[in-house]
Amino acid sequence: MKSGKEKGQIFSIDFVIAAALIVLAMGMLLNFYDYSSNEAKENSVQAELNAIALTASNLALENSPCTPTGFETQGYSLEGCSNANTAIQGATKQDLMIPEGINCNVRSSDPDGSNSLQMGQCSQAAGEQDVTSIQRNFVSPAGGTIDKTTYEKCVNGNPAICPAKKVLQVAIWK
Repeated sequence: MKSGKEKGQIFSIDFVIAAALIVLAMGMLLNFYDYSSNEAKENSVQAELNAIALTASNLALENSPCTPTGFETQGYSLEGCSNANTAIQGATKQDLMIPEGINCNVRSSDPDGSNSLQMGQCSQAAGEQDVTSIQRNFVSPAGGTIDKTTYEKCVNGNPAICPAKKVLQVAIWK
């Protein structure tokens, strides 16, 4: 005799395993998507900060170029020669095209870190944020003029024979 109550499976074990694997695969896919979108956002912010720092360092060095003495007609372009020490002290964030909402630290010093000059509007200390920092070597002669021999010695990179060698450091962060 059979009673109307037979025992059986409502869901097969194969179906439960397949559903669990699908949920697991979807979770892994969403995790990958979230990681990828965060990485893309961070790369975008870093690229923006790099562009701002590079522009600021270029403008700081170009705003006050050196004056060549005795060789200006020989076709020399005085790349990396600037009176940036003077230009930095009076510069503003707008002069260096640093947007509002962006923090900065701009300073010029000797290669060993001595004789440091800080830009007034850009003297904040960096916290634990993502900081983009650009360090540029340049020649900054006393009086703003430089002769050919001194320029060539400085450009060749020997700091012992180039007393005018300086370092410009620009740090940018949000």
